[in-house]
Amino acid sequence: MQRWIVAGVAVVLLGIAGFFGARTAWRAYNDAKPAPVWVPLAVNPDTPIEQQDKTAKELGERLHDNGILMKLTKELNLRQTWSLPDDEAASKELGRRMFVRTGTMDSPKGAIPAIHIGVHGKYKEINDSKRISERLIQEVWPILGIEPPRRN
Repeated sequence: MQRWIVAGVAVVLLGIAGFFGARTAWRAYNDAKPAPVWVPLAVNPDTPIEQQDKTAKELGERLHDNGILMKLTKELNLRQTWSLPDDEAASKELGRRMFVRTGTMDSPKGAIPAIHIGVHGKYKEINDSKRISERLIQEVWPILGIEPPRRN
């Protein structure tokens, strides 16, 4: 009888250890999942796709300027956020992660074309990615010569 109790306790302990091990593995998996974050910039639906692609490409080239990347790196303190040795490395990392591409966005009238401006990151960095994307869109307004929308 005592052997069965010892075996039962061992099975329960192994089950508990397995549960916590699986939970830890699941959290590590979720934290490392890719989670790109972007801010959509609406485009006139009548604009041809070729023009949208051209605008997105030009905008991407302008945003990948070293001056803009370094300015964003210093303002957002990305060197410390990403644990990199200096601002130059953080600027290169931001340039590597940043993207500008065409896509769609939801509006009250349905899906409309848009240019997505954002950064690639991991799920555990999603708050930092949101902060960077929101700051990137502030650099887009002057480049396009558009008055930024007012915040209430």
